[in-house]
Amino acid sequence: MGLFSKKVKDLETLGKIITEIETKLEKLGYPKEEKYDVVLAVDELTANAVFYTTDTNSISIDYTLKKNGAKLKVKNKAEPFDWKQYTDPGYLKKINSDVQVPGRGIAIVHKVIDELNYEFKKGYVIACAKYKRK
Repeated sequence: MGLFSKKVKDLETLGKIITEIETKLEKLGYPKEEKYDVVLAVDELTANAVFYTTDTNSISIDYTLKKNGAKLKVKNKAEPFDWKQYTDPGYLKKINSDVQVPGRGIAIVHKVIDELNYEFKKGYVIACAKYKRK
């Protein structure tokens, strides 16, 4: 499947995009666990963009889904931040899973995705993630 680009205006739109991605992953033969990891990454990275953006019209997601893996790029206007502090393997153990704290979504995505990186360009935060099939 090729590159797909979507604008995310709110969490309702995000839900529709996630349903679309789940359907495409099923067609590509992803088992339940792998499908869950990709969808979790989409959900967390895009929900973070919705929550932290300075302009709700700036949020977009680009994704490519293939039989051997997925690439995700979530872009929004926001302030740069030190995202690497949340990738420490012990970070999730330090926090209560029932409490919403900064970085929890990044820590979760870092755990289930093969590559995670953030770029900061001209007022935009760009989260890039790659998932390789097991």
